[in-house]
Formats: sequence, C-alpha cells, structure tokens
Amino acid sequence: MKITFIYHLYNNSVNLEKSIKSLLEQTSNNFEVIFIDDFASDECKNILNKFDLSDKKFKIVRLFENYGRSFSYNLGLEKASGEYVYFAEHSNLFSPDFVEEIINITKTKKYDFISFKTNVSNLNDDISNDVELLNESKNSDISSWIVNCSITIRNKVFRKKFLEKNKILFINYKNLYPLYLFDVLLNYEMAYFASKKLIDFHRSENGVRYTYNLYDILEAAFILSFKISESQLENNIKNCFQVWLPKLCIEDFLIKMFDSYSNEKILSIAITKAWETLEKIDVSYKKNKSLNLLINTHLKDYIKGFKPTYSFVKKNLIS
Repeated sequence: MKITFIYHLYNNSVNLEKSIKSLLEQTSNNFEVIFIDDFASDECKNILNKFDLSDKKFKIVRLFENYGRSFSYNLGLEKASGEYVYFAEHSNLFSPDFVEEIINITKTKKYDFISFKTNVSNLNDDISNDVELLNESKNSDISSWIVNCSITIRNKVFRKKFLEKNKILFINYKNLYPLYLFDVLLNYEMAYFASKKLIDFHRSENGVRYTYNLYDILEAAFILSFKISESQLENNIKNCFQVWLPKLCIEDFLIKMFDSYSNEKILSIAITKAWETLEKIDVSYKKNKSLNLLINTHLKDYIKGFKPTYSFVKKNLIS
C-alpha cells in the first residue's frame, strides 16, 4: 500500500522546506510525492532545488501558466499511483509516523477516507476516540458527525479508487472545497476517524496568506444549498448538512477574513456579504433543530445569536 502526497506550488513558499523535510523523515517509505509546479514562484523552485528529488518516488509536473489549486489537485490525482492520496500544501508538517499510521489503519479494511487530528482546533472532527463510521442514514453517529465535522479536506486522506469510481473532482479554477467534501460524504460507504494528531499546520510570523479568493467560500455555500435541496437524502440528514451553511458563511469565511485583514471597513463589508448570502440561501437557519447537535456550545450560541456587525463578530467569534 502506498500514499501519494500531491503538492500545489504557486506563490507561497512559507514552511515549504520544513514540510518536505517532514516527509523525508517518515518511518515508512511507502509513499510518493507529486509536486504540481503551477507556474510557481522562484522561491518555491529554489526550495525544491535544495533537495535530491532524483528518487522515483518524487515527481515534478510543471505548468507554464497558473491554472490554480483545484486544477493542480485534479491533475495530481490523475498521475497518482498510490492507493490513498493526500492533497498537501506548504504549511503541512507531517508527523514522522503519518504514512505508517495510515497504512496500519487500512491493513484490514479499505476505508473510502480517513480523518485525523491536527494542531488547529477548527480543522478537527469532534471525535475523541478512534471510530469506524458507516454511511447509514439511521446511524445517529452520522447526524452528529455531519454537524460537527470540520468542513475541510486538510485533515483527510482519500482512497483514489473511491474518488475515481464516483467521479469526485475539484471544480477547476475555483476553491470550492466544501462541495468536494459533500460529494465524498454522499458516496462513501465506510470511513475511519483517528484520534491521533498526524499533522501540524504552521503559520508564518506575519499571519496567514491564503492563496485563493476567500469569497469562494460564500459561493461554495450558495451552490451547496442547492445541492442539498436537490439531493435524495432523507430530511434529517439534509437538515444536518444545512448546518454547514452558517458554519461556512459566518464562521469559516469570517475567521479567514479576520486572519487576512485588519481594516474594519473591509471586514464590515465581508460581514454584511456573509450575512446577506446566508439569509438568501437559508433564511430560517436559526430554527434548524440540527443546530442543537453542535458540541461546541460557543459556536452554537454564536450562530443562533448572530448579528451582522463588526463589534459582534469581533467579540463573539474572534476574541
């Protein structure tokens, strides 16, 4: 069994060298790394040149114009030879036993995806012990997990054949990752949730630099609301997915905006846009009974009592 790490390289080289080193220090050698050079900066290329990448486990695919992260990940998946894939980025610092742990988990069962802990609380699924989860609508654990899961691909490894069989791809030229995860959860049969921390995400001393348009998060929420309503899911599961809409609009989007900007005017505009989007796609979101499944009571109170003002968000979400 082998894991493929697919890196998207563009203009952010912060901690990239540390990330690559953490792969070279793995306790298991059963992995390959595909670097998608998406018309990357000289800084990224210079970092790659520091390493001996002549081993067959390393592949560099160079693009001669910038196509974006989603295109790069799709291309990397096409070229991957590993049974499982992880969509990597410059800030990933892998635990030395990352590969070994994933291999051990998949020795007896071929899970469609595996979720694990990170050092960032809002990128973790609210599970304290290792657990196997089957995709059954009558399974109460499913409802709770959907509501409380981190809406991200950053703490998950995916089985390549599962993605290919269900034609699950990123939307090219956009960063609509919640839609990718939604498609995964619609189609998976069996997943595994590991309580062990396997990745640290390192931030630069100058704060966070996101390499995509943060307003894509609101676009993802808008499209997701349509996909939920059009799905054949039972109503109780639909209601659980509906909780993702406020989590995306007034939590995830606004956290990232406050990470990226300090200007109150810019942030106030973002808050208004997030509120308008949420009101448009789910005007009655506060009445969704599935909100009560949120384990994070602070987040639940924040969503139910949300006010679209800078002072409210600053006090109740950021502080």
